[in-house]
Amino acid sequence: MVVAKETEEADKVKEGVAKEEADAQKIADEASAIKVDCETQLAEAIPALKAAEDAVNCITKGDIAQLKGMAKPPPDVKLVTQVVCMLMGIKPEVKMNNET
Repeated sequence: MVVAKETEEADKVKEGVAKEEADAQKIADEASAIKVDCETQLAEAIPALKAAEDAVNCITKGDIAQLKGMAKPPPDVKLVTQVVCMLMGIKPEVKMNNET
């Protein structure tokens, strides 16, 4: 009697463990799918990042001087300059306009 009762309780625990194992495996499979997707996207993005780094590294002092010489650069130039500063880790200088 005692052995039968303990066996029955063990079977219930075994069923619970099997269900938890199945749930854990499902979560692990989903995580694996996300990992593969992320690795695929990263592999596609790395060449573009490398090309952008190479383009930024070819900027010369003359290019910077030309930018500084513009009294009011076009919006596209401002945008590109902001992006380059972000890529190079340069924080923008905030200058107050005394006229406003």
